[in-house]
Amino acid sequence: MEFNDYLEKCKYNDVIGHQNNYENEILFKVGELKKAITTAFKDAIPQKLKEELERQKLHIRPRRKINDGRKIPSYTEYNPAWFEEGVDFQILRAGSQGWEKGKMKIKVTLEFCLDEPEKVESESPLDDIRKTLNQ
Repeated sequence: MEFNDYLEKCKYNDVIGHQNNYENEILFKVGELKKAITTAFKDAIPQKLKEELERQKLHIRPRRKINDGRKIPSYTEYNPAWFEEGVDFQILRAGSQGWEKGKMKIKVTLEFCLDEPEKVESESPLDDIRKTLNQ
């Protein structure tokens, strides 16, 4: 899970707010949001991805690392390989010399994009003069 530059610079205890459908403002720590989203991409989402692939008859069995560093096929439990180290694949492209081996990896970035500030009308008659001088 990646976060854009703005969120990377936020500290754990920085506060973020969201107004839900009931017009209630919900405030929580940026670090808690980042932790919850990261956990979802390590636990729940890989399991749902596995289930959906199998429902679509795409029986992809990523290998899973075990404690001693070996890789074993993961048949029954979720596997976060799609979002972490990647899943072994090979591609045969037209005009190539044969199969090209590599990894398929899903990359997700959470972004916070600042709204553009509204332009403020000139409040001083000197603003027009300053603008002309700066040009």
